[in-house]
Amino acid sequence: MKLPELVSHCEVRQERLDGDPAYAAEAERSEFVEAVSLAIVRFRAERELSQSALAAEVGCSQSLVARLERGDMNPSLVALQRFAEAGVMEVHIERDGTRVCSSQGPSAWRHA
Repeated sequence: MKLPELVSHCEVRQERLDGDPAYAAEAERSEFVEAVSLAIVRFRAERELSQSALAAEVGCSQSLVARLERGDMNPSLVALQRFAEAGVMEVHIERDGTRVCSSQGPSAWRHA
């Protein structure tokens, strides 16, 4: 295969997003979960908190913090609210989309 015939990763990804609804749904879910994970990791790192210490501040279990940091699960609305109330992240759920922001940084994820 010649270099001009190679397809970029972005092109391949876009083809899959356009042609495979299951792939598109998983990609969207993954982006949201990653934004939540990054907000939690950033918050903990900036404050030098252990998972247990953050869990105590938020009012959840250490295992929930670990699962969210690893991206093993979609957070519940209750979990998102607790982390937002603790100042870990901002979550905006509106008619035109959902936005997850680190409490200290720019928007990490937006879904329209």
